[in-house]
Amino acid sequence: MALVINFFDTPIFVLTPFHVVDYFQGDAATLGMVAGSLSAGVLIGYAGAARWPIAGVRQSTTVLLTIVAMCSFFIVFSFSFSSIFAGIFLLFAGVANGYWSIYFETTLQRMVRREALGRVYACFGLLTAGLTPVAALLSGIALDIMNQQTALLFIDCSVIMTLYPCLLIFNRKFLNFFDCLKRRDNDPEASI
Repeated sequence: MALVINFFDTPIFVLTPFHVVDYFQGDAATLGMVAGSLSAGVLIGYAGAARWPIAGVRQSTTVLLTIVAMCSFFIVFSFSFSSIFAGIFLLFAGVANGYWSIYFETTLQRMVRREALGRVYACFGLLTAGLTPVAALLSGIALDIMNQQTALLFIDCSVIMTLYPCLLIFNRKFLNFFDCLKRRDNDPEASI
């Protein structure tokens, strides 16, 4: 799931400078504000997940809702014609990203055996690092095909990022993975 989302958010990150210049007629300061708002949102999301966890909802539901919220804010960002609104939408996308990242990392660290955790993270890092330049290359090619319409490419990538986690609602293994964390919190002897 994380690899699919990382693959499709790479074009947004790589091509944001062109988007800022073409759609917002912005300069380096505008780009800094737009790009920095996402990072600020991620930090707020990390702090928020630690300080104010979402309670009363299944863990898997929380993860799916925060992922869909993040991807939806990317869709809204793609439609914005104001750098201020773009920054606000990316801030909210970052907050959702921070929340789901904390839940994902926590679940992964608690569910994978300690001796295998390093290999899991190494594999994940290798795949992410390997797919990022491929996604960047393909996004440049796609942008040329789309006649430099960054907003259209961003919308396409954001919609795919949003639909993918929605499909996971029907995957019981995915749902059980995150819900096992809650069962373990309630019963330390429970296993997956």
